[in-house]
Amino acid sequence: QHHTDIKEIIDSSSDKIKTLVETLTRHRNSGGDFRQQKYERPYSEAYLSYFFPQNTCKLQIVLLELLKYSELPSTLNVVDLGIGTGTSFIALLDFLWLLSEICELYSIEWPIETVSLTGIEESAANCEVTRDMLSTYRELLVQFCDSNVQPILIEAIDKAEIEQAAFRISSNKLKAYDLVIISNTFNELDKDSRNKLKDELVSLEEKAHCILIEPGDQQNSLELNRFKRELINDSAGQLQAIAPCGEGLHSQ
Repeated sequence: QHHTDIKEIIDSSSDKIKTLVETLTRHRNSGGDFRQQKYERPYSEAYLSYFFPQNTCKLQIVLLELLKYSELPSTLNVVDLGIGTGTSFIALLDFLWLLSEICELYSIEWPIETVSLTGIEESAANCEVTRDMLSTYRELLVQFCDSNVQPILIEAIDKAEIEQAAFRISSNKLKAYDLVIISNTFNELDKDSRNKLKDELVSLEEKAHCILIEPGDQQNSLELNRFKRELINDSAGQLQAIAPCGEGLHSQ
């Protein structure tokens, strides 16, 4: 049945798939620099189709770490700075849905009380794709999720705020959130913006968390680890790494 379903999807979307492949091929042939790319359709959809599977898993692995250390906030007031095509929102919603199924299987109370979603994104096309993704995922929840968490997740989608705006760090802008997500955006910030981001993260509430995800090449890894060390040192003990990577393994 899965084979038949997949074949039907491919056959019915063959023209769209061809367009996406051609778009990605042109991008690769032109150097593949995402910082120089204008995020407009169909490029935004091509980007989504290529990166969605791997980027979803990256975020869910970190969410598992927060759950493992009992650090997943019960009131999930989430902001994604540079939402892109909405991958982080879908990854979070899907993680919470699956978590609810596991809790029900073992007769454990679902540890989440409320969920709210805010996304900041400069590209109008990416904002549109994010809204489309949330709308499609809402349909899946209505069709397949019959547990008592369904209304909470649907309400989060219905009230999600997707703001089209350039990435700017404003004073005290992040203090209202329990979970700050910055995925594949940090490497595009200049030094001044990184310093402002550091100041904002230091001022987060005690129970708040920040998830920073970057490509794993050497340069980005070095810069991310350097930023993490500076952030922890500047916080004077207020911040700590819950799920460190690389050279930060000694930090807990």
